[in-house]
Amino acid sequence: MVKVTVVLNVSNVKFGGGLQVAISVINSLIVNDRNLSWHFIVSDQVFSQIFIPIGREKDFTICNVQPSKPLSLFNSFKIIRTLELKLSVDVFFTLFGPGFYRPVRASHLIGFANAWLVEPQSKAYKIFPLWQRIRLKLKNFILKELLFNKNAFYVTETETVKKAFCKIYCIKELEQDTLISVANNCVSPYFYEKSSSKFDYLLSEKRFKFLTVTHNYPHKNLKTISTVGNLLERLGFDAIFVVTLAENDYAKMDDCFKKYTINVGSVSVIDCPALYRVCNALYLPTLIECFTVSYLEAMVFNMPIATSDLDFARDLCGDSAFFFDPYDTNSIATILAQLVSTYSLELKSSLAPVYKNNMARFGDNEDRVDKYVSIINKIYNIQKTKY
Repeated sequence: MVKVTVVLNVSNVKFGGGLQVAISVINSLIVNDRNLSWHFIVSDQVFSQIFIPIGREKDFTICNVQPSKPLSLFNSFKIIRTLELKLSVDVFFTLFGPGFYRPVRASHLIGFANAWLVEPQSKAYKIFPLWQRIRLKLKNFILKELLFNKNAFYVTETETVKKAFCKIYCIKELEQDTLISVANNCVSPYFYEKSSSKFDYLLSEKRFKFLTVTHNYPHKNLKTISTVGNLLERLGFDAIFVVTLAENDYAKMDDCFKKYTINVGSVSVIDCPALYRVCNALYLPTLIECFTVSYLEAMVFNMPIATSDLDFARDLCGDSAFFFDPYDTNSIATILAQLVSTYSLELKSSLAPVYKNNMARFGDNEDRVDKYVSIINKIYNIQKTKY
């Protein structure tokens, strides 16, 4: 029996939650190909964090897609097109779109996880000056147009995002289940293994430790830390925010931000669980999002979650989180003070069964990969019946 040939393209994935997903999915497929023939197009950042068994090197092509550099983009397209035609690819899977490259012959499956493209009226735009707001809206409009191809297939991380996607792209109800599927995001397998002691030095830090695992994207709203840290101090609470910024990004932050933070630098997927283990609560003041696995990661450690009162957060956390208005630092400080005041082993114990039931909705990495494979087989069979 001839195997379906699939290319998994993560050449545009370089950091953040997308990097974690790419690594987990590829590592699973290396161990169990689910009876499909796989080839992986990866960025340097992905390649450096995956384990490739001896003899499997030929299944990987390193290609760093850089949309801002036309020549680099052109050269990347040339490499990818040559590979697609050489392998006679059946399904080309861009894990997170837009991937910019459109297959010549293969069916195209595109992962969607960009909330900006389906929330054009989001309040998050208001944090930018007018000229930046206009530029960002124009950029997202272009990305929205580049992402959608009526001949492609799509996969989102939640039903909520699928509905928003269908609405923004005016997809008819009868076509929705064929063109768009859902594969839930989930916690990396590393979170269930024995964590390292890399961040144990933070155990000697007696202040209450709020953890924020993210790059310093504007919509992550990290600038609130300076004001919120000061407000908590005035209220008599001794708290610190542990952040994971690249050293050059952290160096650019003002002295007030640095006063209330400890920066541990960029953290690999493997080391991330060790960081959660030594902190007290998750702090995520995001303004717009499709999904963030940080909530589920915190739940693995029964860690209280303080986050923005947004629909996606309510969808993922239910009523178990400490919700605040991310645009109001007084609201944030009040809720964080409440969390610190009520924090105890009893609180964490009470969260455990709630978190366990909630996480059961999302499954694990193997479930996610199985879902991807099911979608790919469906696409292959749909296309097969056309010819």
